[in-house]
Amino acid sequence: MVEENSEQEARLRESVKRVIKMKLQLGLYDNPVPGEKYVSMVGNDKDKETALNMAQESVLLKNDDDVLPLPKGASVFLTGH
Repeated sequence: MVEENSEQEARLRESVKRVIKMKLQLGLYDNPVPGEKYVSMVGNDKDKETALNMAQESVLLKNDDDVLPLPKGASVFLTGH
């Protein structure tokens, strides 16, 4: 699509230039992975276990038929396996 339209290509090039310029100004190319020194602190066995427990104990509350928000004092019945 861009190849067929030089106006779109020019607009795309200008947009990319703006993004790259901003990234340079923010120093995002100096350290492409912010917080790299903290990598060893996350993703360890304890974090994985915590994430698994959180997922297992989570409840997805779907807003089917626009019933949310519930009225004050409403009762809710949760069931699952």
